[in-house]
Amino acid sequence: YLSVDCHLDFASPVRFGVNPLFMIRSILGNSLRHECCIGLKSKCGACENTEECLYNIFFEGIQTSSGGMRMHPYSLHMIDDVFPGSTIDSFNFRIIFYGNNAASVYPYVYVAFVSAGERGITKERIPFTFNVTKTGLKSHSGEISIRDAVENWSENDNDYNPFSGRIRLSMRTPLRFQYRGHYGMDFTTRELFSCLMRRATGMI
Repeated sequence: YLSVDCHLDFASPVRFGVNPLFMIRSILGNSLRHECCIGLKSKCGACENTEECLYNIFFEGIQTSSGGMRMHPYSLHMIDDVFPGSTIDSFNFRIIFYGNNAASVYPYVYVAFVSAGERGITKERIPFTFNVTKTGLKSHSGEISIRDAVENWSENDNDYNPFSGRIRLSMRTPLRFQYRGHYGMDFTTRELFSCLMRRATGMI
């Protein structure tokens, strides 16, 4: 994965009425569609370029052969503690790109943010400058890759080291868990890891 720390400098103070990451996601989506879409008047679901379009991959999703939706290959994280209702003149956040194409996707997102800054945000069209303060391409040499894990994994594979004990999972974003076509609050460890494997499969 590729981790990129970003800094926004606003020409004048901006009030965030919602979670700042909601605003960042909206800015990215609007600008990425403007930069990447070759048929702005067409609907994404009916477009013949859905599997190659970065906007569609990031925001609309692509259906897998099993009928599920492929995981969006990025996530947004706050570096600054900014709360809804805050008025700020700059903002720091992190975007993490997942998958084998992380490094090739990054330039398009960079251009999208730069272009969005030139057009401005909110109804006042306040411009901002976009700068990258830190990048890190994370590879795990010596460890099995996601692709190898997916291709070599089997539900009946008994070649593993069993674990006995308790693990606490802390969800840093809202969780919507679906298993066998139903949403629920309770799920087994096997159901959780089956879901994780399905998501990992959609990333390669």
